[in-house]
Amino acid sequence: MENKIQNTRALSEYILDALKAHESRINWQLYPEVQTLSGVKLPIAHLELQSFDLSPKITTDLNTVTCTFALRLLFNDTPLGQLNIRDAALAMSTFINGNYFNCEQLEAAGVISNQQDFFAPEVDGFISWEILFSIPFYYGDSVYEENGTSPEVEININNNVV
Repeated sequence: MENKIQNTRALSEYILDALKAHESRINWQLYPEVQTLSGVKLPIAHLELQSFDLSPKITTDLNTVTCTFALRLLFNDTPLGQLNIRDAALAMSTFINGNYFNCEQLEAAGVISNQQDFFAPEVDGFISWEILFSIPFYYGDSVYEENGTSPEVEININNNVV
C-alpha cells in the first residue's frame, strides 16, 4: 500500500477535494479558514477534523486512526434556504456514508449525526447544518515490502535457523 496521506492536514485536504469534486455548486473551505462571513458567497461548507482516536492494530501493521470530521453547511436563512440546506445535507450525507474515497488508506466513512447547527450567534440571517462523520485511516510505515512479502526474519529454534 502506497501511503500518499502522511498527516491530518493532508487527510483533511484529500477529503475536502473529494467533497468539492462531488458538489461544485458549494464554496468549500477547511476550518479554520472561515474567519468572517462578510463578503462570503453562499452557500458555503467547511470541513473540520474534530478528533482522532487510535484503534488496536488487528489486521494490519499500520496504525489505525479513527478520525471524526464535522462538515458544516451555511445557507441564507430564507424559506427556500431552509429546504435547500436539508436537501444538500441529505445529498452530502449519502455521498459520505460508506464512501472509501478511492484511497487504500481509508476504510468506509460512517455518518454519525446529521442536524441543524446553532454554532454561532453572530450569524443572524444564516442557517447552518452539521454532518458528523468518522473515517478509519491507516497511518504510518509498513514493515512489508511493496510486493507484499514480509521482510526476512531469522528464527532460531534449538540452534537451528528457520
